[in-house]
Amino acid sequence: STTLTTRLRRAVPVISRLSGGLLVLAGAYVAWYGWFELRVLAGTTLADPVVGAATEVQSALTRWVAGLGAGTVLLAAVSVVAVVAVTAVRASRRRGDETPAVAEGARR
Repeated sequence: STTLTTRLRRAVPVISRLSGGLLVLAGAYVAWYGWFELRVLAGTTLADPVVGAATEVQSALTRWVAGLGAGTVLLAAVSVVAVVAVTAVRASRRRGDETPAVAEGARR
């Protein structure tokens, strides 16, 4: 548990930078797509290599998720939520956090 916590704390700066970079890329794509839509509405273009590549990636991901099946995707989502919930509960217990209701019940 301590080793995992130490590794996660070391990873936080890297994860923050990666998520920030991903956010910048997503924003750049949204801006590019908006510009593409304006050109389509103006009638100056019908295709764009960046939008076409993004559409291909999206199609491949959609086919992959559909191939997994709804049960597998649901199981993966429930597993992730369960892991996050258990981790949060354990972390709050280590810190000694209590919800007001739990603290009130403990006093009685």
